Amino acid sequence: MEDKLQDLEQFFNYNLQIKQMISVYPDIYSEEDAIEYVDKMTKNLQDIKYMLTKILKNLGNDERLIEYLTKLFTYYEKRLLSSNYNPQKLKDFYQTCISNMDPQLINEINQEICGYYIFSNYHKFFLQSKTINELLHVLHMYIVNTESFYQKMPIIKQKVDENIGTITLYGRDNPLAEALFENINFNIDSRRIDILSLSNNRILIMARDLGHALTIEIAKEKSEYHVSYFIPKVCNIDMVNNLKGITPIKIKEDTDLKNLYAKGSFLVNEQELIPNLLELMMSVPQDKDMFIEGGIFANNTRK
Repeated sequence: MEDKLQDLEQFFNYNLQIKQMISVYPDIYSEEDAIEYVDKMTKNLQDIKYMLTKILKNLGNDERLIEYLTKLFTYYEKRLLSSNYNPQKLKDFYQTCISNMDPQLINEINQEICGYYIFSNYHKFFLQSKTINELLHVLHMYIVNTESFYQKMPIIKQKVDENIGTITLYGRDNPLAEALFENINFNIDSRRIDILSLSNNRILIMARDLGHALTIEIAKEKSEYHVSYFIPKVCNIDMVNNLKGITPIKIKEDTDLKNLYAKGSFLVNEQELIPNLLELMMSVPQDKDMFIEGGIFANNTRK
């Protein structure tokens, strides 16, 4: 279990390092700038390839994915070197190899998150990814939204109510995670709540029955905490649109209400973190909310 925990922590550490490496846009004002950027990015591509390969090996060592990754990075390197230090070609390289996110691919990934797990096979989305940002997104969504990753970790504490369910704290001892565990009670209408405490003040939460399986990721940023969450099944549009930090759902005539998902994020200080998390979890709609006002099966859903 300790090995699995270290692998998961390594993913988030690598994820952060890679994002920092690819954050530099090629603002080129001279030949010296172009040479410096190409030299730096050549080294970064080697490091990123190593980290992504290590992540794939930890996830199962699928040779097909590793082979695809190798070919993709060979292409990146050729594109970078063939730029001949031309500023516009370097900007094109950055967009088409590093930063772009295909909206259709992202939407397909989000729709495939069933709750408790993300699609039966994440490989097909990895093999469709063309940029480093897309590769990271696939891996991140797979890990955060797969229940088995949580349950393979060392258990710290657990609450059990035979009539309701379980609340489990996994991972590393952490005062904030333990305080969160103590404050989450069975008045939150969820059969299973998993809290995973990782190094560097990162906490993951998965709560069944809330939007099918609500996932929350908490990461410390300087003096505040960044909270991001994903709801794989929107049961009630009005209730979801009232959640803190939500990206609003806008319904059109051709919207498939049965395949709606939602996501949101917000910053909060440590004192307000737990109250905000509890309010969020208490407010995410469930299946029973599909038939009331704003529910996806209510007659008044479409305006």
